[in-house]
Amino acid sequence: MDNLLSLKMDFVFNRLFSKKGNEGLLKDFLESILDIQIHKIEIVPEARLERLSKTNKFGVLDIKATLNNRIVVNVEMQIVDNKDIEKRSLFYAGKLMSEQLSLGEKYRDMKDIIMINILDYEFTSLPDYHTETITVAKKHRNYEMIKSLKYHFIELPKFRKQHPDLNNRLEQWLTFIDGMNKELIQMAIKNNKKIKKAHEELEFLSGDAELKRLEFLKFKAACDEASRIDYLTNKVLKDGMKQGMQKGIEMGIEKGIEKGMKQGVERGMKQGVEQGMKQGIEQGMKQGIEQGMKQGIEQGIQEGIEQGMKQGVEQGIQKGMEQGINQEKIAIAKKMLLKKMNIDTIIEITGLSKVEIENIKQI
Repeated sequence: MDNLLSLKMDFVFNRLFSKKGNEGLLKDFLESILDIQIHKIEIVPEARLERLSKTNKFGVLDIKATLNNRIVVNVEMQIVDNKDIEKRSLFYAGKLMSEQLSLGEKYRDMKDIIMINILDYEFTSLPDYHTETITVAKKHRNYEMIKSLKYHFIELPKFRKQHPDLNNRLEQWLTFIDGMNKELIQMAIKNNKKIKKAHEELEFLSGDAELKRLEFLKFKAACDEASRIDYLTNKVLKDGMKQGMQKGIEMGIEKGIEKGMKQGVERGMKQGVEQGMKQGIEQGMKQGIEQGMKQGIEQGIQEGIEQGMKQGVEQGIQKGMEQGINQEKIAIAKKMLLKKMNIDTIIEITGLSKVEIENIKQI
């Protein structure tokens, strides 16, 4: 079936893995990430998909499950980089911990917490696509502490850059979830019966009109957010250019006066020493000093304004604006291409040419 819903949309991801009867799919996926044997899995019911409305386009639907009666795991799918994933994960982990205990219960009865974040953007500066965190002592980095809380960050863009090993269970699942390469997806389906079942379930879900409507709302919201960021970026750049020009003028005047006064004083002192004994040239020396100071000030102001304002502000800010805006348009076009949107629509929304879009498709 063509035009399958994207598993990178959190509500599709949630519906597939949290549906009753699909516990085995989530179990296989989590085992591939955590490298543990899961003997028992219990999915904790969360907010229903019907709560995702037009006023909640960016609502996050996580999957929460209890593993082997001793671990609580939270899985989040995130396609938009809101620059808050660390703080949000920390907050969610704290919430999962605090809600475990009731009045009078013991701390030792608390279950371990594992936070799994699947990101469709690059988050860390590390080369690996899968990063697991641990807590260690500052002066003894081999000594692990506070083992009851761990974070996993899976960065799909980094995963896409490598050639996946389709004998590896995690890379089978990530190939399927990423949904970018149909040939590799078929190989993953062939090598893993659970993924085959998940693919059949995704085909069934893709016929759900309500889910398709939600996918459109999410995609539209992402485009609207990108446009909002583009507008704010342009506004900040314009304000920065205005402030830069004013600062350049002020600095030019200040430097010009300083340079003119220095040159005038030096020239006047030299002429004064040489001609100080010649009273007949006293008036000429005075006029020469005054003229020198005036010319120095004017020349300094002119040079300061031209160099500080024209070269520093106009060239730097203009280049930054053009590159920033163009990169944002390319990013939006990539997202729209991933959704197989019509090229004419992409041209209309991004302002890119057909040749530029064709080049993007080759990347």
